[in-house]
Amino acid sequence: MNRKQQSFFACMMIVLAAVACQVSGDPVSTPTVSPTRPATELSLFTSPTPTANAGNKLQPPDQAPTANTENDLHAIFPHFSLTDPNTVCVQHYGQALSCLDATGWHIYQDGPTPRRIIHCADGRIYLVEDEIYQYQFEGEKLVNLGGWVDQGSTLCGSGSDIWVSDLSEVMRFDGSTWTSYTVEDYFESHDDEWPDSIHSLGVEPNGNAWVTTNNTIAVFNGAAWEVVTPPGNYSFDESSGRSQLLVIDSNGVVWITANAEPCCSDEQLLKFDGVEWSVFPGPDDNFHGIQIVAVDNENRVWAATTGTKIFTLNPDTGEWELRFDVAQLGLENEWELRFEGQQLGLGFGDVNRIHQMEFDGQGRLWVTTSYGLGIYDGVEWTIYHDYTANLYMNDISDLYILGDGSRLPALKYKPFGSIRGKLVSEAQTPFTDALAKICIKSFTGNLICADQAESVNADGSFVISNVPPGSYFLHFKIANEWYALVSKDSTSFSSSLSAPSLEFGVKEGEETQLGEITTP
Repeated sequence: MNRKQQSFFACMMIVLAAVACQVSGDPVSTPTVSPTRPATELSLFTSPTPTANAGNKLQPPDQAPTANTENDLHAIFPHFSLTDPNTVCVQHYGQALSCLDATGWHIYQDGPTPRRIIHCADGRIYLVEDEIYQYQFEGEKLVNLGGWVDQGSTLCGSGSDIWVSDLSEVMRFDGSTWTSYTVEDYFESHDDEWPDSIHSLGVEPNGNAWVTTNNTIAVFNGAAWEVVTPPGNYSFDESSGRSQLLVIDSNGVVWITANAEPCCSDEQLLKFDGVEWSVFPGPDDNFHGIQIVAVDNENRVWAATTGTKIFTLNPDTGEWELRFDVAQLGLENEWELRFEGQQLGLGFGDVNRIHQMEFDGQGRLWVTTSYGLGIYDGVEWTIYHDYTANLYMNDISDLYILGDGSRLPALKYKPFGSIRGKLVSEAQTPFTDALAKICIKSFTGNLICADQAESVNADGSFVISNVPPGSYFLHFKIANEWYALVSKDSTSFSSSLSAPSLEFGVKEGEETQLGEITTP
């Protein structure tokens, strides 16, 4: 199976995952009473309408353009537009892009959209689908550079250079030719049965490229690769997507997250200033390791853990200082307070809540999470969810910043809806101490339920009000036992809360009726 086939099957597995929750924020008036409907008649939540772009009349070509051939942007990405050099786009697991430019938020969902957007310090812009295209604002032209990007990183080099990492090789494009450097031929392998793989890639301002494998650090000096040896014996964790565990600041100082050997010693951060190595212990976050390393416009080092915290490294003391716990951010409205125990505000879940962290040209920190996008301007946070902005969904996998980043529009709450249903059971008449609550699920499958449950009336009826538009699941409690509402194709409930549940949608300002729900 070639790499494109592998990538296709990996993407198909991601698409089969459950679609993330989507939500919103102003209270609605008391819902009007209307006849209930069986759950089988419910329609799933419809994603927001993609932005229509004037002049997108060209259709994708039958064949991919050959290298160095110019094409109109809309011939390759017919429903995508990029006209503002300070645009910020967020990726939703290949399902859609949500982009913020000078005119506001836009959703790009139909047809092929760039899987990645790369902006170089010298102004070059690359759009990545299966191949890599260089983008020219004048005339909205694309130049097909060929190449291939799978699950690794794509970074800018000096001059016309582009660097791309894959599990088994690093590729360099020098403006005319692609060169491949495989693990077997260029990087030291410590185990013949289980050879090394590429874990992280970074590029210095002077164009030198750095790579980590399982057990090796190597640097390309413009002519050849050299394996370098830090002080001590280390292994290295694999970065996901863009390089997150190896970063290089504007002065060419290299920062690498490493695990000291023998196995399972504390995580450390290595620094190489061009002359000597320094070693710093990782931040103390209750056994959560470093997930992301970033440097700001003043070359200060920031680290996000696999938990919920963001730290900065004090260069004078070598100590980490806690800056933010994102679990505490964005909990200011009634909807998010329903999930107080889960701390829904910015992201949810205890592991890998933060997906990407990067600084724009203004020095603002952008953070993508499993539940929303946060921007810190040095004084305060602005936090967007799909019910306060035109985001495709709340779960955001990656982040692409062009230039200084976009102006931040004010939050605009979408009208909330409500949910109505009725529990029916011969054994439970009247219903006493019965409860109902809603749950949401991230794109990757993490399910959380509201801490605040709604009381069920004696006749089994219940209403859950002030619910943002999005996709939800229902749990209900009867006689001190919790059950999940499941498909009508089998039984109407399950005592297993992890059972495949019935997903239903809430639309803006509307009431969703679940109908009669048979209970134990």
